Amino acid sequence: MSQKVLAIDVGNSRVKYGLFGAGSGPLPNRIESMAADITARLPWTQIVGWLPAAEWTRCRAVLAGSNPRRIAAISAAWPNSAIPPPTTISDSQLLSVDVQLNSKSQVGIDRLLTAIAANRIRCPDDAAIVIDAGTATTVDLIAPDGRFQGGAILPGLTLATRSLHDYTALLPELSRQDLARPTPSALGRNTVDAIRAGVYLGHVAAIRSLIERLSDDHCRRPPDLFLTGGAAPVLSSALSAARHEPYLALQGLIIATTS
Repeated sequence: MSQKVLAIDVGNSRVKYGLFGAGSGPLPNRIESMAADITARLPWTQIVGWLPAAEWTRCRAVLAGSNPRRIAAISAAWPNSAIPPPTTISDSQLLSVDVQLNSKSQVGIDRLLTAIAANRIRCPDDAAIVIDAGTATTVDLIAPDGRFQGGAILPGLTLATRSLHDYTALLPELSRQDLARPTPSALGRNTVDAIRAGVYLGHVAAIRSLIERLSDDHCRRPPDLFLTGGAAPVLSSALSAARHEPYLALQGLIIATTS
């Protein structure tokens, strides 16, 4: 990768922006990054400030994600005078990864982008499991030959605690940081601590169980484990066997669009 790339990953609750350049390792090197709420105003002023104006003309931009309406809004608001218009990936079937599912069109683009990046950093003869902790948490298996095998989807931390709040009369809504600061005890002696115990420890237990089942049923030896997504920082201490790679989807998007 000889030029800098602005990559944008549009999720269900956040938009992730990253400026990347060539690195010494197998993945594009992060230069700058930020994330914004899906409803927030597009932060073009901050992004344009990442580089001198003359350098943007030599960059390229790539855009993808799981929220078509927001992708369309970003494209419509693109600052044409500052940054070259993006290459947009809106169809998962266009990605160059072998998918062992009933239908490639049914798998989210983000899951395939993280698999593309994970294929660059896993041990060549080993399978890999990617835990992407966002609005939903996905736990996906990649075969030793690089094929995306599928996996499991469960509600993410924020979605779980929001559901408890929205569908009960009295339970409060907690943030991700509330759930894991400090790591909760299983014995909650008040409502908040009981929610923290159930949501956080239950989420970690579910992920560990899925890793164990996927490993036992489909891997001849222990797979490489990678953790990414917005909730990864609050899960990383509990999932210490997994390597934290915060930009896998953005890096996979760049790899997928690099000829």
